[in-house]
Amino acid sequence: MLTIRGGTEKDAAVCARLSKIKELKGPTGWVPTKSYFKLLLEENEIFLLAEENKEVRAYALGERLLGKGVMLWFIVVDPKYLRKSISALIFKVLGKECKEGK
Repeated sequence: MLTIRGGTEKDAAVCARLSKIKELKGPTGWVPTKSYFKLLLEENEIFLLAEENKEVRAYALGERLLGKGVMLWFIVVDPKYLRKSISALIFKVLGKECKEGK
């Protein structure tokens, strides 16, 4: 069963591996790294994971806005699990967080 949970420092390496896709590369070729994910945790930014059978299938990054809102930066889904409604589930959890003002 697919679940959404908050990311931890232990998840940084697998998320960095998932980030090595052309769609995320900036003009300089930069993609999120393990240290970038750790920094997000220190800054209390949004770092959600979609996990199934203890395997990370996708992650989402964003930030909390003043009031009840979030800004989603991006969602990355393992290419093997595209078109399985993982992003929709992540959006649902983000929406709930917005309503609860987390």
